[in-house]
Amino acid sequence: MNRLEEIAARLAAIATEAEAPGADLAALNAETTALLEERRQLLEQAQQRNALLGRIANGELGTVVTGATGTQQPATETRTREEILASPEYRTAWARRMMQHPDSAFTQAERRALGAVLTTTATEPVTATESVNGVNNGGLLIPTSVMDSFLHEVALLSPVFNDINSVHVSGYISLPYKKKVSAAKTRKEGVANTDAEFVWADVKITLAEISATVRVTWRLESMSPDSFITYLVNELVSDHGEQLIEQFVYGTGADNDTKGITKHEVIDGSYAADANILDVIEAGLKKMTPRAKSGAKIYLSTDLAESVTFAKDGNGAYVLSPINSTGVNSVARYPVEVDPYLHEGDFIIGALKRNTLAQFAEDISVTKDVNGKERINDYTSYSLVGIAVKPGTVLYGKVKASA
Repeated sequence: MNRLEEIAARLAAIATEAEAPGADLAALNAETTALLEERRQLLEQAQQRNALLGRIANGELGTVVTGATGTQQPATETRTREEILASPEYRTAWARRMMQHPDSAFTQAERRALGAVLTTTATEPVTATESVNGVNNGGLLIPTSVMDSFLHEVALLSPVFNDINSVHVSGYISLPYKKKVSAAKTRKEGVANTDAEFVWADVKITLAEISATVRVTWRLESMSPDSFITYLVNELVSDHGEQLIEQFVYGTGADNDTKGITKHEVIDGSYAADANILDVIEAGLKKMTPRAKSGAKIYLSTDLAESVTFAKDGNGAYVLSPINSTGVNSVARYPVEVDPYLHEGDFIIGALKRNTLAQFAEDISVTKDVNGKERINDYTSYSLVGIAVKPGTVLYGKVKASA
């Protein structure tokens, strides 16, 4: 029995003794006063001790010793946000947080990592914690490894997306390019070089908000963090990823769209009626400058690639054998790739790695909405992206069917 229990038992006994005839009430009263004061002091000490332990658990008192080896870890988070997002503990903590695991499931390292990247967008927000969403909480940024997996899976779907040059920076940026370059001149020994002339311009990037919602049943959600991450990435690829591809290629630049590749100052390679795709490509290449064609690829829609594969000569024989064929790998030395996300009849020619710039102004974050009545949780992703293309460097063509 601890001291507080002893005091409680004695106070109960005093109450009984006070009812007995001839009780020394003055002595009992003095003892009661002393016991109550002792209990107050003990409770105050316990409160102070709990507060101290809480501060230690929250990392407010410097270094703490953890693990069987007694290794020291910083009790406060000192890493940059980028370092935290790339850490394995944040990856696991992010999954646990999305799955709403209880507080006891998180390690101290996971708590610190979560607390360092939580965001909120409300004008009068309720502070978010590692276990509770704030008001208008901006969501938890996807861990770097999960973001890399997501982008890798999307790139496997679309060769155009895979070849676009991209940066992950916030704010408004632009793509600079040389609008005019003076011609190269021969040099004579002993004669000073003339100044080269460069005229620079830039292409502004308009940003688009992309959002998708993945529904997960409570029964399905009872999986391990790694299994949950794999499942969620696959679902995001099929929705959020496809929206990214569509925006980067066909975004209109209006109504919350970015201006996609096809809406920039591209070289027009379209034909109004049915035409042989090889003739169209040849005509398109002739419209491009040697610099624009340097390192270029040809990206074909699925139907155009099939039209080349099943093309016949004048005698009705297949030019290429469609049986056990890998399709068309190159045309006139230029690599050919088939992109299923190009619209019917569309093709693109260009060196996208050198002449495009996609911006992830805000990497993907995910918020969770709980629907208890239907036992379903909604995971909503959000990102802010845009793309720019150097004028006159990419050809966009369309082989339209005749009316």
